Amino acid sequence: MKLYKQHLYHISSLLLLPLLLVLLIHTTRADVITDPEICNSNGECYPKIFKATGEYTEVRPDQEIPPGLLTRIDMETGKKYAKLNDNPPITDVQALDISDAQLDSENGPASLSTGFNYNNSSSQPITGSKITFHGNLPQNDTDYHIPNKKISLSEHERFDDYLRILRTDNIDMKELLGALEGLEDLVHELDFGIKFANGEGLELIVKLFDHKENKVKKMAAIVVGSAMQNNPKAQSLSQTHNLIPILLKFLSTERNAQVASRFLYALSSIVRGSSSATESLARHHGLSVLIDTYVSSTSDDYRAKCALFVTDLLDPNMTAADKIVYLEQGDRMNVLSETGVLSDWCDVFQTTLFEEGSGNARDIKFDTREKVLGGLVMIKKRFPELCEAADGLRIWLSGQKTVANEEELDDYYIFIEKAKKLFDFS
Repeated sequence: MKLYKQHLYHISSLLLLPLLLVLLIHTTRADVITDPEICNSNGECYPKIFKATGEYTEVRPDQEIPPGLLTRIDMETGKKYAKLNDNPPITDVQALDISDAQLDSENGPASLSTGFNYNNSSSQPITGSKITFHGNLPQNDTDYHIPNKKISLSEHERFDDYLRILRTDNIDMKELLGALEGLEDLVHELDFGIKFANGEGLELIVKLFDHKENKVKKMAAIVVGSAMQNNPKAQSLSQTHNLIPILLKFLSTERNAQVASRFLYALSSIVRGSSSATESLARHHGLSVLIDTYVSSTSDDYRAKCALFVTDLLDPNMTAADKIVYLEQGDRMNVLSETGVLSDWCDVFQTTLFEEGSGNARDIKFDTREKVLGGLVMIKKRFPELCEAADGLRIWLSGQKTVANEEELDDYYIFIEKAKKLFDFS
């Protein structure tokens, strides 16, 4: 009898095994099927949720970035990259209320011959040449960063040598640029970025923003941007130096497009991922200042970078962890959806792309057209009530190709299709 029961048990097990395999296969297939994907016009598909590794990897169009990752953006191409965050979380420090660099009302910029007709009555460009610096944040804020013990003593000595050169009066141009390049190479490391922002390094660099040589101003701004990028501690420390209004001041008066682009890179690196920096940008009417510089500029490259700045500011994947973004309106803080400055950006972006009424496309670089269109789509997607279609938008969109023939144009045609749907032209 016992042998019979064992035999029956083995037969039952053999019968159940195929059933279990079928259930396992079905479950696995279900997981694959329900895993959301995005497919482009070439039929290439990729996961909707970005999967990070220890190295920076490109974030594809419309991919969602999980919270807690380190993100960066290539200011030349506009492509976004992200990777796992190997450092412990850093608590963002509330921005100090500093008002030495005030925003005073001035006449708006002249309209451009390219067809812009824009008058931003709420714009308040920064005036005045006085730059003041303030004390550091409380000492206990340094507790949130664990120093990198792998940095050699010689590297710290190099850092100090570069600052010594910056302190020197009437320094040789070649030596000055060499020091800036060496400093830029070091501040990519979190420890040196923090050391740069917490000590006199930032103060010495900012004084070079007003240098007579454009190449010095550009390099100084790049140092700031490199130190702040993906460095929350340095971003917070920069608030004590009144850095955002200072950058806005120089942006509002700079006429060289390449220098202005580097100032914008520095500003973007400070704001990205920092709620306190974003609020500081709001208090100082940052988007109103930028829209004036955008309209006044004749550089397609600079306009492309402005459009990318606006797009990233509105992109929840690129903003602070709390996902709350503040912008300006008058002298009070408002949640983004309450401000009218985005309506101005919506209008200006459309004026950049086509002639109002006729819908005739303007002669601008493709890269600029793509980034401006991306900015327009982002505004309409996030805040549809603030962005109305100008006369001619439907005509312009219908004149754009809808099938990508080249892989690098995929993003542009995705934007075209999105714009048609968002503005109800599909």
